[in-house]
Amino acid sequence: MVESHSDGGDLNVRPGRKRIFFWVKLFVSVGLFSWVVSRADLGPVITAISGADMSWLLLGLVSQIFGAALIAWRWGLVLSMRDVTPGYAFLLKSTLVSLFFRQFLPSVIGGDALRGHDAWRAGATPGFAVLSLFVDRLFGLLSLSLFALCALLGVRHAVPELSVVIVPVCLAVALILGMLGLLYVRHEDGAWLAWVKRRLPAKAASLLDRSVTGFQVFHGRGGMMVKLLLISLALQVNVVSFYWMLAQALGLEVPYTAFYVIVPFAIFVMMMPITINGIGLRETIFVYLLGLWGVGGEPALALAWLEFGLILVVGAIGGLVYLYRKDKYGARGRPLEPELKPLAE
Repeated sequence: MVESHSDGGDLNVRPGRKRIFFWVKLFVSVGLFSWVVSRADLGPVITAISGADMSWLLLGLVSQIFGAALIAWRWGLVLSMRDVTPGYAFLLKSTLVSLFFRQFLPSVIGGDALRGHDAWRAGATPGFAVLSLFVDRLFGLLSLSLFALCALLGVRHAVPELSVVIVPVCLAVALILGMLGLLYVRHEDGAWLAWVKRRLPAKAASLLDRSVTGFQVFHGRGGMMVKLLLISLALQVNVVSFYWMLAQALGLEVPYTAFYVIVPFAIFVMMMPITINGIGLRETIFVYLLGLWGVGGEPALALAWLEFGLILVVGAIGGLVYLYRKDKYGARGRPLEPELKPLAE
């Protein structure tokens, strides 16, 4: 699946600000979408989509489901560090259901909020439920950044237009590694924490203290860190392969290795929280990036819309899972109706 790293919804944003953010995102989405579409001939786009090879599209759909399976596996390993083990089937269903909420109800109940709530139902404390998703996302971002960095270094001479983003990607890798280091490196005396807390406002110091206390479950778990990173790397290979499958369905002559540059960069751009579900940004970035490999605007637009369509199909599958899943109770007998208030505690 295409792993999204956007926030899970605006649960902590005031209603007035939520409306402002929504209209800003809508304006940007409509503006970018209109600009890209106005520069393309929609006839060839529709022809390309209608003539896409169905076998490759089905394989792409399977790839999306497989990606959800990998995310559920990674998330389960994180939860197991505090003996929260609701079972793989439970986690896979929760992951699939989160895709439905992320795609169809992004401003009401986000996908990550749903997963965090399910983790709480399964026995995690509210704090650890949120922390588990934070760590899960960190590993996803790390693998994505590493892929982007390696790919950019490999094509910096062949595609000089992308060389300007090498430094920002290096900084992103360093930042994520530093955050993971704080989680997994054991701090025996806590002197560094006392030094930092003395220089922070009282509320910030209290928040830092609670956060570090939660991080203690990860200390000294370097072996688990390796497992999580390997799963994340496998997930990114799956994501890259998914986009290559779409290109094959459309008959685009773009080498497989090129997607190791195109996909991480495109996902980074689509992570920007300035549009609704990436609409407008998705079309713009794929037209630009595929154009660097000689693909015209119309085929690139067709790929972007096929990608969005398949993601919506997977979201619909998640909706069916949510409708028919039989595990009505978590490991502690907490009902699974979508009441998200405990996460705010």
